[in-house]
Amino acid sequence: MSTYPTGLRRFTLVSHDVGDGSKFDTPQLSGLLGAGGDDISPHLRWQGAPTPTLSYVVTMFDDHGLGDSGFWHWIVVDIPPGMTELRADAGHPSGRGLPNCARQLPNDLKLSRYMAAAPPLGDRPHSYRISVHALDVARLDISDDGTPARLLSQLYRHAIGRASITVTCEHPQLGSSNPGGRVTVKGQR
Repeated sequence: MSTYPTGLRRFTLVSHDVGDGSKFDTPQLSGLLGAGGDDISPHLRWQGAPTPTLSYVVTMFDDHGLGDSGFWHWIVVDIPPGMTELRADAGHPSGRGLPNCARQLPNDLKLSRYMAAAPPLGDRPHSYRISVHALDVARLDISDDGTPARLLSQLYRHAIGRASITVTCEHPQLGSSNPGGRVTVKGQR
């Protein structure tokens, strides 16, 4: 698991679609990875971020993905400080639910979009941490094809607060992985 900055001010994150300690419903499961869902990012709303927050970053990270090295499902950067809510499906590949200045960076499948939950067949329950990071800069110094490692270095330098919820997913009937752990991505919507 990647290391986040410590000593950050905590604030509140809630959702109409998921709650801390809950399980994902079908819309937030991955159709692209064969979990029978719709790859719709959950609604998110946050409050109580530290002052002065100049922008936000939203991430979703699977602590148990890829053999416990973790898997980045969603990264949105440069969300303006006046925006404290993302509607469901803001992670659509078009970015239609995001403000114009916000950008989706590639997830671990190199897709700039929300990639929903899809634990491998028979694997233990996975924990997905959805976080909103409050930053002390208006725009991160990261390219549109920036990596999660580059993002972490930027978060380490600029995060002043964080709100998170953890959602779980386990689907013993899932067929999202091929033998040998290879992931098959179906056609994107």
